[in-house]
Amino acid sequence: MNLKPITITPYKRQYQRQVEDLLFYSNYVHSQLDWQPVEEWLSQEQAIIRLAWDDQQLVALIGASQPLYGASWLRVVAVASLEYQHTALQLVWEDISAILRAQHAQTVSCLVLDEWLVNLFPLWGIVYHDEIITLQRHGHDIPPISYPIGLTLRPTESGDVDILTAIDQGSFTPPWQNQAQDIRLARRQAAISTLALMHDQPVGFQFSTIYQTGGHLARLAVLPEWQGYQIGGALISELITQLLRRNVRRLTVNTQASNTKSLRLYQKFGFIPNNLNMPVWMGHL
Repeated sequence: MNLKPITITPYKRQYQRQVEDLLFYSNYVHSQLDWQPVEEWLSQEQAIIRLAWDDQQLVALIGASQPLYGASWLRVVAVASLEYQHTALQLVWEDISAILRAQHAQTVSCLVLDEWLVNLFPLWGIVYHDEIITLQRHGHDIPPISYPIGLTLRPTESGDVDILTAIDQGSFTPPWQNQAQDIRLARRQAAISTLALMHDQPVGFQFSTIYQTGGHLARLAVLPEWQGYQIGGALISELITQLLRRNVRRLTVNTQASNTKSLRLYQKFGFIPNNLNMPVWMGHL
């Protein structure tokens, strides 16, 4: 290891190649970018990214999301080798956490199984918080539901992003809300996206993708004051109907273990756990 001190710098476009090389060649990379490729995420002005250099070599980095209602996510964490784990990566964490606190972040969360990163969490004050459960259904059966009077469903449009963002942020609590840019990307990549309106007032939506072996319900949101009116059920029923028209019979969905309302709704439609779970870690800043 070079004897010069580790230096920490913000990410700049001129460093893109070094970052991409580190993420490609290192065995110690955590990436949770949802709907974005790395190069697109790096170009976002809102992303908080710090790099650690050993002389001219990039040896560690952490990228976090801009805080939303006091909550941030660790989107990318990478280190060139374990010898830099408690030196360079620790210095990056100290820098990132200070920036997040300055931007009024109260928590930072992460979805990860990698032991090399989880082993650092006690040093960073990050502890187990929840579990993401994956459920799946397969078949033609759609439980009968009564659509509420005044409900209409239509495909989302590009001009709906602000409406969809407001619904998303109103339907979930931190850290589960999405920024407008996330909603825009999710809608763009969705194979089927539906907006629910009650008496012409937008109250809920769903985004779903289709892949080789089935479909995935990526996002389902209904405003709290309209939950309990079977709007979520109507969105799922319409989604399954559209998937069956495309001969897609398998559908998966993720939700938190603590979200009992969502679990009851999905179970009503025949979703069962498939044991592909992911722990949620959270630290208070």
